[in-house]
Amino acid sequence: GTLDSSQKQELAVMLQEFENAKGGSEGKLARAGKAVADWMFDNAIGAIPTVMPYVIRAIQGAVGC
Repeated sequence: GTLDSSQKQELAVMLQEFENAKGGSEGKLARAGKAVADWMFDNAIGAIPTVMPYVIRAIQGAVGC
């Protein structure tokens, strides 16, 4: 499944919020990450391979793994 333009826009906003949360508390990052994950499952299973590596890298960067 490919994303249409409105889905891409929605995802871009969530990823930006996720990016912004990286400097904040762990809870804020977890909520932003969960929002992205929930969106992917609700909207486009096909987006998961594209988006998950980004989410994982962001989490690892925030946690300092």
